Amino acid sequence: MISHLIGLGSVVVLVLVCSVTGSCSTSVDGEVASSTEGASYGAVEPSSSSGGENSLGVTKDISTWALPFDVIFDQELSRLQVHLVHVWTDECMLKHGFPDYEILSSVDVPYPETNPHGFSALFNSVIAQKYGYRKAPDPGYRYSSGGVENRDRSYFEDKSQAFKDQMYACVNEATVREKGPVPTGEPPMSKPGSYESELNQFVVSSSDPALAAQAKAWVECMAPQGISDLPSAPWTLQNYKAMPESLRERWDWWPLGDASADEIQVATFDAGCRESSGWNQALYDLTWDRQVAFIAAHHADVQRELDVQAAEKVRLRDLLSQATNGAEGGS
Repeated sequence: MISHLIGLGSVVVLVLVCSVTGSCSTSVDGEVASSTEGASYGAVEPSSSSGGENSLGVTKDISTWALPFDVIFDQELSRLQVHLVHVWTDECMLKHGFPDYEILSSVDVPYPETNPHGFSALFNSVIAQKYGYRKAPDPGYRYSSGGVENRDRSYFEDKSQAFKDQMYACVNEATVREKGPVPTGEPPMSKPGSYESELNQFVVSSSDPALAAQAKAWVECMAPQGISDLPSAPWTLQNYKAMPESLRERWDWWPLGDASADEIQVATFDAGCRESSGWNQALYDLTWDRQVAFIAAHHADVQRELDVQAAEKVRLRDLLSQATNGAEGGS
């Protein structure tokens, strides 16, 4: 994950490509993923409160896994960026004689059930019984449902090559129109010690000593499942590489798609173990407190970023309202 300030343009391109090809899925668990494994912020002990606290307008609520960083990594902004590019791509395709291009994105619709606040991922027994370890379809991106096998084919696979060539050209044109020319060369790196660098390195690791007792209890609870390569602590949800290899092979697993009865059984058992071991509560409290500490330590930087995001959302909505078909696709 790159910092939000640096990566806004990259987010548009990434999600747009996923929307077109149906071959990507990115998500996080209760912890915040980072390119720097094992890094963490501060030494804050888990709070004993399970609710009532507030940070950046987010009320602490483990039942929906609400976290302050949901506001910093604003998925409303990402949806607006992607939808505007899709709308402009649709205009471009129509101009070039392809009226059958479909806008696959929407804004102002609910987030997926497994990510109810857009960013952080929720996993409990109810979720496991519906989706196993997988991500629920996202109402904001139609490619994530509708029977498309996201690994093997594109939503537009059955279109002509002329259609695809023009679509890629229109996507590029719309992306440049929205964010400016795509930079060449190596991506910019945040300065060590800066807010962006520390945000990029923030993570609550599953191996954190504050979670050791709960991790041990979870391992003991999971023993009846006979998973030979069970890790020493619960793995990050909806992440292809985090799941034990034996389970990935057993289910031919992918973050999107329908879970088998066997996967649902194991996932439901696991969700129960994460609850009964105290893992979920300990991880949530630790993550909440460390995010709050991070925000307090970077108050001015966080506020500046939120102001930039608010202004950008106004700009994008204005551009959508000016588009000839901006109301299409759920805006």
